[in-house]
Amino acid sequence: MMDPVIPKVNVPALPENKTPAEYAYESLVDQIKQFEAQTKDEEVVGAMLASFGQSVVLHIRQLRLCGQMICMEGLTDGGGPATLVQHFTQASILLLKVPKVPTEAKRPIGFLS
Repeated sequence: MMDPVIPKVNVPALPENKTPAEYAYESLVDQIKQFEAQTKDEEVVGAMLASFGQSVVLHIRQLRLCGQMICMEGLTDGGGPATLVQHFTQASILLLKVPKVPTEAKRPIGFLS
C-alpha cells in the first residue's frame, strides 16, 4: 500500500497582535519621521508641550514606548535635560522645527520600543 501524498498548503502568516499603546507609538514615530524629513541641516524636531501651566519646547532626542506610556527625552530651550512621560491616550504633541543646539551636529531622533 502506498503512503498518501499530502499536498503542501501555503498558509499566510497571522498578523502581529499589538497593544493600543504600540499602535499609538508607531503612529507617532511615523509622524515624527515624516516631519523630520522636512527639516534643514540647521533644524531639528522639537515639540511644544503646553499642559504644564506654561509652554515648554523640547528638542526631541529619543522616543520610546514604556508599557502604556510614551517617553520623550530631550533638551529644553535652556539646554536642560527633560523627559516627558505621558499615557498613550493623552499624547498630544505639536511638532516644531527648532534650531539645533549650536555645539552639536544634527542627528536623527532615536526610536526605541
